[in-house]
Amino acid sequence: MSKRTVLLFGAGAAIPWGGPTTASLTTIVRNAGKSFRDKTNVPITELVFENLKQALPEPEINFETIISVIEDLLAYYAYYNGEERLPSITNAFFKSVFGEHNWDFTIAGAKEEHGYRLNIPSNTEYAFGKISLNYENPTQFYFQHLFFNTC
Repeated sequence: MSKRTVLLFGAGAAIPWGGPTTASLTTIVRNAGKSFRDKTNVPITELVFENLKQALPEPEINFETIISVIEDLLAYYAYYNGEERLPSITNAFFKSVFGEHNWDFTIAGAKEEHGYRLNIPSNTEYAFGKISLNYENPTQFYFQHLFFNTC
């Protein structure tokens, strides 16, 4: 008979079985993606956390909130249509507080072309990097890598 893994989330259901708490998962996400830093060497997940603290009481900020912001940043920096280089529709409604050139990465080979890879941090081969195949712009692709690294 095969064994099954059951994951329980929410309302402390996993705690009696020794599962991780929301606080421990939040710490893990805040420390995830150590290669993903801004140009002042602050981890992006910590930068997100610190910015969230300005808008929300700290106990309300958890791993889900941080991951949600990373998803939103992914959408914000996306091209609506990669071939025409139209900005994401969210750019019409919001302005990033982080700035356009805050992220510490470079394009391997310095060319944004089909199949490029990112160096994360800048000029350092990112061992877990994938190739861009879907017209992702470099910043969008950077946040895709961060998203997969934090989940």
